[in-house]
Parts: sequence; C-alpha cells; structure tokens
Amino acid sequence: MVNKSAPVNPKGSAYPKLSSINKCTCLQKHAEVLSNEILAEIRAGDGPDDGVLSMDKALSLVKHAMNAWQGLLSCTSCPYDDDEEVMLLTFMSIRAVTRYLQRLSPRYTISSLPGPGSSLPQSAKDDDRLQIGSFELEGNDRMLVLRVVYQNTLQKVKSILHSLQIIQDKKKRRLLEKTQNKLAGADDYQASSNLFHIQQISYGLVTALQTLESSLNISRDSGVVNALATLQASKDV
Repeated sequence: MVNKSAPVNPKGSAYPKLSSINKCTCLQKHAEVLSNEILAEIRAGDGPDDGVLSMDKALSLVKHAMNAWQGLLSCTSCPYDDDEEVMLLTFMSIRAVTRYLQRLSPRYTISSLPGPGSSLPQSAKDDDRLQIGSFELEGNDRMLVLRVVYQNTLQKVKSILHSLQIIQDKKKRRLLEKTQNKLAGADDYQASSNLFHIQQISYGLVTALQTLESSLNISRDSGVVNALATLQASKDV
C-alpha cells in the first residue's frame, strides 16, 4: 500500500528515501558553479571587460555548469522538491552564465563586424588563436567560427532552461491539483511563492537569451551585406 502522506513526482512514483537524498550532490555542484574562479574574476574586476572575458573561459564555464545542470535533470529527488533550494541555485547559476555571455556578446554581434577595408576590433583579436590542424584561421574566417561557437553555447543554455521550465510547469499543475478540493496550507503557500519566484527568474532568462540570439542573427545578415559590398567594390576597381 502506498503511503498517502509521501509526495509523488509527476510520473507518480514516490520520492526516494532520505538516505538516497543525502547522497545527492546537486546542491554542492551548483554552489561550485557559482563560486567558479571565472565568475569570481569578473566580480573582482573593476575595469573594462576586455582583459577578463574570453571565449575559452566562457566555454570552460559553460562546460562546468552543464555538468551540474544535467546532473539535476537526471536526479530523482531535487527537481520535484517543494523546498526549491537546489532549483533556485540552478537558476542563479544559469543567470550568472547568461550574464557572462551577455558581456562577451559585443565581440560577436553587429558592432564587432568589420566593414570593407576595416580591421577587426582589438577585443576580437585577443581571444586564443584558432587553428584547424596546422592552418591558423584569421580575420573574418576566424570571427565566423567564433560566432558559431558562441551561438551553439547559447543554444545549450536555452535547452537546459527549456527542460527546467517543463519541470516547473509540472510542479505548478501538481500544486493546483493538490489544492483544488481543499484549503491550502502554509506549505502550499510557500511552495506557490517559491514557484512564482523561480518562474520570474526563468522568464527574464528566456528574454535575455532570445535577445542575444537575435543580435547574432542581425549580425549574420549584416555580414552578408558587408560581403556583398566588398565583392561589388572589387568588381568596380
């Protein structure tokens, strides 16, 4: 007989026993993301970002964060915990990573694209050298690859965020079903407040990531225009 007092996840199975929850490392992993030295370097800096931000650091940061985020998605307890402690840390870490990508984005958007006869901005030249085998990419070719890598990184963060939003929607429906035929208790109000707070953070992150992606699309279209202008100029000579 199933214990009616035990909370259940959206799939209908009971939560794992306390002993298995204590073995979970989600909380520790997300705390480690927020204390990552790359983020600490940004918080400690008080000057221009150019000397601190770089694509290699962004990729390293996202790789570290993805390990924690994917661990949460595969966890059997944390995603459905009404306490929301780990989930809140998760969204805080996504926000920290998104802010890093926001500060890095000017290098790969319209403001960084050189026009005909112009050179790349210094900030775009400061990233690590980019090679395919023994061949080193330079100029617009190098910028194109970096922008594709940047866009792919955005997609990874968006994918995680979408998966977390699905979990939050399930929890919201479960809470509504739980309280529709009875008076809501203090725990129900707290769970509702936690869900609302996390959803507000989630909506803000969705908007921020969509804005970053839109700026890349505008830059891509502008890059095509610049390429055509360069081609036309060479024909006119």
